[in-house]
Amino acid sequence: MNNLILFSFLGVIALFSITLIFQLNMFKITQKRKFNFKNELPFELTEGTSRRFLKLQYLFHGLISLLLLVYGFAFAFKDGNNLFFYDIMLLSGLTVAAFTYFLVFFLKIDNVKFHIIVLLLYVFALFTSFLALGLNLHFSPFSKINENSFTYIFIALGYVVAGVIIGLILNPKLAKWPYMDKITQQDETVIIMRPKTFILALYEWIFVFLHLAFLVISLLSLFL
Repeated sequence: MNNLILFSFLGVIALFSITLIFQLNMFKITQKRKFNFKNELPFELTEGTSRRFLKLQYLFHGLISLLLLVYGFAFAFKDGNNLFFYDIMLLSGLTVAAFTYFLVFFLKIDNVKFHIIVLLLYVFALFTSFLALGLNLHFSPFSKINENSFTYIFIALGYVVAGVIIGLILNPKLAKWPYMDKITQQDETVIIMRPKTFILALYEWIFVFLHLAFLVISLLSLFL
């Protein structure tokens, strides 16, 4: 089972790196500029991409989503078939996160409510995953907490990151994400532009990388 965890982990990291580099290069070619992580949403990486390359990006992110799902099941069942409540939490969180990860990269913001609902599901799934990881390492009968003091570090990471996610969601600035900058030209024409730091875009990228961080932290916890 641990081999499956390692295989799916390496697959996600390798495919994500390759896919992101590919998408950034395609964006630069089609848009004639660099992609801005603080200003542009993940789905905008596909803007202007030809249908052939768009299908390729669907395939790559689909494979990543599948490997994330495999990782979730392999990690949840790493200690056997008997799941405790925190294992079920972990499996549920990682399963929802695997599916919503894919949607974050391709769901346009035309339907704002649906986009926000998907993002909130993704965030809640990541919160659940980090919290469940901390609970697993803390209370599992297989915990190395009495044998290895480093276990406390990983327990703290699970709880702290879960708390950080809640803090990010409760940030009052997030409610103002639709607000745009207005520039008045000399002829009094008003141009509406995104702010240099578009908080919704920044947050989506933060959560994507927190998802990857979960994989790293949970994998390292196996070596305790």
